[in-house]
Order: sequence, then structure tokens, then C-alpha cells
Amino acid sequence: MNIENQTCSLGHAKILSSVGITQTNNLFYWKVNEIQSTVSDKITVDMIRKYLPKCNDYYSAFTVAELAVMLPTYNWAVPIFQGAIKPTSDVFQEVKIEMGILHKPYCKLVSLDGDWELIVRYANTLANAMASMLIKLIELEVISIDDINQSLLKQ
Repeated sequence: MNIENQTCSLGHAKILSSVGITQTNNLFYWKVNEIQSTVSDKITVDMIRKYLPKCNDYYSAFTVAELAVMLPTYNWAVPIFQGAIKPTSDVFQEVKIEMGILHKPYCKLVSLDGDWELIVRYANTLANAMASMLIKLIELEVISIDDINQSLLKQ
């Protein structure tokens, strides 16, 4: 299997970088130039930025394993108002993350009993579905950048 199919896309990588997700200690990175985007395991983003500080054309290509570390894997409670996540709500519902591949790769935020799905992300690869879910949870303020970065540093 191509490594590109095991990591998040360049588009997801750019978004995760722009919101402040740590870009160090990753096995793979996207190198952007005028011709193509490639993934390589020969050098880390941290090394590139150390020696080429003005180079912003490198983005961490997070693997499924790294994305799993960033997504909450335990059951937790999110603020819900009228069936949607609302950071200002006083009502909390316990939820969990499910992921896998049925007809296509998916990542879901579901109730603990599995009776309802709050957020579902489908994509061409599991890594992209997971990255899309992570971005959505950041947008909804369900998970903080600091928590994500701490989980990455612990791995």
C-alpha cells in the first residue's frame, strides 16, 4: 500500500498545521513544490525547519496511528443543545469515537449506546476521515490544540 494512502492528505496536513498542531517528531511529511507532493521518511519536519527556517513548504503527514493518538479514544462528555454540539450548552452527552471501513472509510462521533451519530466523516482513506473528524472537533471546541499537542508529545 502506498504511504500516501496511510497518511492524511496535504490539504488536511495544511489545515492541522495552520491551527497549531505540533509539526515535530513525525515519521512522514509532505514536501510541497511546484510539481508534486511527496511523502518521505528520510528527514523530519523539525530537522527541515531547523536548517531551513524560512521554508514553510513542509507539513506533517500524520499516519492513522498518530491521528488515533490525537483523537480522544476514551468515552467523554460533550455539550449538546438540540442535537448538536454547542460549547455554551449546560447539557452534556457521553460520546465515543468509532472508526473503520464499511463501504468506505469513516470516523464517527456516536453516543455510548450507539443509538445516534452526532458527526460522521467519510473519506477516500481512513487517515483522511480521521483528520477530517479531528478538524471538526477542533472547530467545535470539543478538543483543544493544547490537549492534542500534549498527546502527540507523550507518544
